[in-house]
This record gives sequence, structure tokens and C-alpha cells, in this order.
Amino acid sequence: MLLGTTSLLFILAGIAIGIFIFYQFLEKALNPTRPLITLMVILLTVGVQILVFCFLAYQNKKMQNELYKIQSSLKLLKDKFDL
Repeated sequence: MLLGTTSLLFILAGIAIGIFIFYQFLEKALNPTRPLITLMVILLTVGVQILVFCFLAYQNKKMQNELYKIQSSLKLLKDKFDL
């Protein structure tokens, strides 16, 4: 939950900076010496990477729970037929 919120904040900050850069471009006031485009790309990339990491962690945890359920049912079957 925390990482999902963090990634959303990074992505939203990147989008906000992107909108600002686009506004500056339309006004023809974009200063190429300011590294805003680099910051925007970094924020968006980090946000997406954190979001993908959260998704993979969730999938891993779900798979682990499924494995535990299967192992417990197999143990019950083994105990039932070994009597």
C-alpha cells in the first residue's frame, strides 16, 4: 500500500512537471538550461518501476499463499491415506 502510494506520487509529480514543460513550450519560454525534462523522465521512470515492483510483490505473495494451501491439503491427504 505504501509503495503504491509512493509510486502514484512520483508519477503524478512527473505528469505535473510534464504539463508545466508543455505549457512553457507553448509560451515559447522553455529554458533548455534547466533540467526539468530530465527530472520529469526520472520521476516517471521511478514511479513506474515502483509500481511494477509492487505488482510483482503482490503476485509473489499470492502465489506463496496458494502454495501453502496446496501443501496443507496434500499433507492432510497423506495423513489420511497413511493410516
